[in-house]
Amino acid sequence: ISLVGWIIAGIFMILLQPLGEELVFRGLMFPAFRGTFGVWLGFWMVIGFHTLFHFLAYQPATPNTTFLLWYGVGLPFLDALVITSVRAYTGSTRASLVSHAMIGAFAVIKALTFA
Repeated sequence: ISLVGWIIAGIFMILLQPLGEELVFRGLMFPAFRGTFGVWLGFWMVIGFHTLFHFLAYQPATPNTTFLLWYGVGLPFLDALVITSVRAYTGSTRASLVSHAMIGAFAVIKALTFA
């Protein structure tokens, strides 16, 4: 990948994707589900929708089932658990946005080390 490709990946992974997902999942869905279904069920529903979204939208193209389960379900579930916990604890979508951006920055740095 060229330098421009890495810059574009960084912009998407650190700025645009976290902003969009946080506005939808933790900004809109979390308060709505928490108010409708209660604190714990709303919490777990947001995590479930976040995981399902990542599984459907970013599914790795590989026949390896272990790889697919980890990057398609496991990692998005853990990310959603951390980010939604930050949102629930702080009450702030901004805090969850920062935590999501940090996870994205970590992913970009990790990809750079393997490139």
